[in-house]
Amino acid sequence: MVLPFPTEEFEGTSVAAAGEEWVARFRRCLAQATSVSVVTGARHGDDDAAYSYCSSIAMGSAVVRAQFMASRAEQLAVWDGQSSNRTAGTAADILRWRATGLPTTVVPVRSPVDSAEAHSIDEHPRAVRALLFADVKGFSSLTDEQIPAFVTGLLGQFSAVLDTSRATYRNGWGDALYVVFDEVRAAAETALALQEKMAAVDLVGLGLPTTIGLRIGVHAGPVFLLHDPIRNELSFFGEHVTRAARIEPVAPPGAVFVTDAFAALLALEQHDAFVCEYVGRVPTAKNFGPLPMHLLRRRNPHTRTRTLRQHEGLS
Repeated sequence: MVLPFPTEEFEGTSVAAAGEEWVARFRRCLAQATSVSVVTGARHGDDDAAYSYCSSIAMGSAVVRAQFMASRAEQLAVWDGQSSNRTAGTAADILRWRATGLPTTVVPVRSPVDSAEAHSIDEHPRAVRALLFADVKGFSSLTDEQIPAFVTGLLGQFSAVLDTSRATYRNGWGDALYVVFDEVRAAAETALALQEKMAAVDLVGLGLPTTIGLRIGVHAGPVFLLHDPIRNELSFFGEHVTRAARIEPVAPPGAVFVTDAFAALLALEQHDAFVCEYVGRVPTAKNFGPLPMHLLRRRNPHTRTRTLRQHEGLS
């Protein structure tokens, strides 16, 4: 079971309005669930982004599970048949699922059970974005004499990749990159392109040690787009930015680690060009806790992105 908010809050805001019968049904489902995932810490305003994000993760996870079982996922929707222009709710979920080409079975109901239809104005709405963090392991060991070559020869190459990407925001400090995308596919493509560019750089020719390597972590989740008073520009904030930042430090050099959420969203969009290989629950940086992690790679077996077995410490 996948919930957008903690259980009690979800029941109170999204189930109780439909009546005690639905509360009882929800609690029975909860009691029989083999796992319960909460994708955001708390509800924020009307929060269409959290509802949509939760549904997309649930649907994408079903697609991944069905592929693993060599089967086909099917959507079962309890719906009153009312259309909506909202980005969240049963109507939106059905449209999103049907875009995959997979089947939907609708169980009709007479009264609305879709609490996402109740609309209120939110001054600071969240939106789902893909978040990429990267850094170069070994950067702190470089000498002052090596820094100009690193900046022009390596960071310059990364910049060229970002110039041709569909990034909506990019930032950097020292050896670190922070990049935001509207689409998970664009984030996946850019992350792998950065690793491929890193693999192609002649480090010896630049006078840089061959022991340095690029680490990349990618996540997707609802974030705030707010004015940063320090940098005096629009930027992205929220718990999911923090989560994304905790992944990159534990990714092996040469690898792209992505979260369960990112892998599910990528699967829902049916992007067959990529594969997300599950590697287990990986402890994240700064005691953020272990997270289910996947190795992102291209489906093409001749890709220059190295496989998991070649990464130090993950054999």
